[in-house]
Amino acid sequence: MHSQRIPLVGISPSCRPDARLAVALARAGAVGVVDLGLDRERGLASVGRALEHTKGGIGALIRAEIELDPAALPADLDQVILAPGVDPLPYANLADRSWTLFAQVTSLEDALQAERAGVDGLIAKGSESGGRIGAETTFILLQRLTEATELPVYAQGGVGLRTGAACLAGGAQGLVLDAQLALVAECGLPDVISEIVARLDGSETVEVGEHRVLRRPDIPLADSFAAESPDFIARHLGGEDPQAELLPLGEDASLAAPLAARFRTAGSLAHALWESAVSGLRLAQRTEPLRPGGPLAAEHGTAYPVVQGPMTRVSDRASFADSVAHSGGLPFLALALMRGPQVTPLLEETAERLKGRPWGVGVLGFVPKELREEQMDAVSAVRPPFALIAGGRPSQARALEEQGTRAYLHVP
Repeated sequence: MHSQRIPLVGISPSCRPDARLAVALARAGAVGVVDLGLDRERGLASVGRALEHTKGGIGALIRAEIELDPAALPADLDQVILAPGVDPLPYANLADRSWTLFAQVTSLEDALQAERAGVDGLIAKGSESGGRIGAETTFILLQRLTEATELPVYAQGGVGLRTGAACLAGGAQGLVLDAQLALVAECGLPDVISEIVARLDGSETVEVGEHRVLRRPDIPLADSFAAESPDFIARHLGGEDPQAELLPLGEDASLAAPLAARFRTAGSLAHALWESAVSGLRLAQRTEPLRPGGPLAAEHGTAYPVVQGPMTRVSDRASFADSVAHSGGLPFLALALMRGPQVTPLLEETAERLKGRPWGVGVLGFVPKELREEQMDAVSAVRPPFALIAGGRPSQARALEEQGTRAYLHVP
């Protein structure tokens, strides 16, 4: 038994109990959580098997769709996680409970309610996650919670080798994985699900009734649930048959294949991810990349390492760019669909106002050829120091670089 576990939690993915995966994580020093799913007896049996094979480090995720007496949970669990919608009071008030109680929350309101009920910690479940979600991304929700509560907050949604460090920097005291574990050696997902996850790029999920689920042209089940209530949708989640069940996968499921290819086992992945998060945080503390005059600021010639993205009908005025530059950031004009006769005076006025200070133009790489040529003629005449091409190609950036305009490509 590990005397001190790393604050990393792995939940069996796709609303499916998986004792073997939980055991592998627990043996590696993390916390392995069995999602009880929608079948209480099956879920509890899976928890029991996990507890038979390791001492310590096993948890259970409870969903609102199953009826469960908190007293029925094994006393030797390390952790119980309540999914969004579960009333925390019966669990928090259970006499002599030995496990720590965390609540997955998707909003500040839910977090404060869980805190009042007496939970021991919160999991900020961002909108990148699979299953029930809220409106805010992990980074935003995490910051909102850490400002409002003294409870430990873990981050779930989009956590990878690099984003883990950002979560820690944002105040998270721990990290939570689920879909990222879908392809490790110990995960017991059916082959049909594993084959789907292995090909995901992160764009194949949609929000339906407060849930993020898989949706592909060959798996359009989510479309038939568009008008259903969140509770109805929750009762149709599953990880067995994607043609008959809504597969609760987040955008971070796209991380499963590269992580499994690199680390293979759940334990190796858990340790690598946590070590990467901690080392990334220490590197940031040592180098302070976001400090005034830091490396990016020095490269841009600005006071701060802040880049103002082009915004149509917002950053299309020289006065706006002047204000951003005066405040120490790098401004970008949004040319959007402006014709050449509109672009030229805007660029000339901006160059005159900023008088040598850094600025740039934001262009769309996918506009019609004639319009793009008009804009590029104006850009070539004024030669702003920077450009940002949205939906562009390397060849477009290269053409700008060759005339002295340093180019960023905005890629999906």
